[in-house]
Amino acid sequence: ADATRFAVNTVTYVIAPSIAMWALWHYQGRGEEHEDIPDWKRDLYTVVPLPGEGNHAMFPKPFEHGVVYGSGTERFLTYLKNQDPDAFEGYYKSLLDAFLPGSDIAITAGTLENAKNRDNYTGRPIIPRPEQKLAASEQYGPYTSETSKLIAAGARKVPGAGKLVGTEESHAIAPRHIDNLIYSWTAGLGQEYAVPALDKAVNLMFKGTELGDDLGIGEKQTGLKRLPVVKTFIG
Repeated sequence: ADATRFAVNTVTYVIAPSIAMWALWHYQGRGEEHEDIPDWKRDLYTVVPLPGEGNHAMFPKPFEHGVVYGSGTERFLTYLKNQDPDAFEGYYKSLLDAFLPGSDIAITAGTLENAKNRDNYTGRPIIPRPEQKLAASEQYGPYTSETSKLIAAGARKVPGAGKLVGTEESHAIAPRHIDNLIYSWTAGLGQEYAVPALDKAVNLMFKGTELGDDLGIGEKQTGLKRLPVVKTFIG
């Protein structure tokens, strides 16, 4: 119940208003003006257009929620509209400042684990051997979060994202990498509350769609099962 309420409140009070405000700027033909406002201001504040060119008002966003769900949505819409590879430039810093101000150790740990492909706590590989020859999009397991599948798909399109995640190239970012980062940065809070709530929202929006099917949204199985040869044997 708490996870469902979290998802509904996030969509209602953060994501939907962000989409509406982004659309308002562009509906008024002031999209370029909106994009000229410094990224950090748009990440931290809801920027409302006022009459007259260059006029706007700013209202602080709920800090973590606003940066993750609100600003992330706005940047993704800008990316879709302009196909701009720099649409997420500086966003990582906003995220890290929102969640982990000054916590360089936690940030580095998850990235290094991904780079070494080894969980320091369990000693197990982040990407299991059977999945290592698969495309990055197929590297997920039955317990990989739906949220990570979606984030990984977006991150693979962002130049330089691999450096933060711990892979050599952005196109190599896998859902398992994102899950590992989320849990290393947020510990039990992310694993028990935030991610399950987000998964409900992701399932609601993408399960059964073409994009959702491509990303394996709603599939509680390994990426291996999606290979044609394997499907022949296990259905």
